Amino acid sequence: MFAGPEYGLCLVGQVLTDSIVNFPSLKNTLADLWHPLREVSIMEIEDKYILFRFYSKIDLKRVMDGMPWFFNRHLIVFHRLIRGEDPSIDSLWIIVF
Repeated sequence: MFAGPEYGLCLVGQVLTDSIVNFPSLKNTLADLWHPLREVSIMEIEDKYILFRFYSKIDLKRVMDGMPWFFNRHLIVFHRLIRGEDPSIDSLWIIVF
């Protein structure tokens, strides 16, 4: 679980696809697209989930305001972590209309 003030600058995401995602390619592509002012750490966590840890509120806001994001034409869904949430067991729910 994350502690300290940085927990609020994290997103958990998942690429909506049944196929295997090339994580190094995803990491490089998103970092290039987002051009963070400071830094973004992108880490794989279990079950196809990805942890995005930002080091600037401005970078996080730009990414959230720029949604939706896609990788290889597959939607990436995000959930913003709040205090007490464990990114390794978080579930993402989406509603499709």
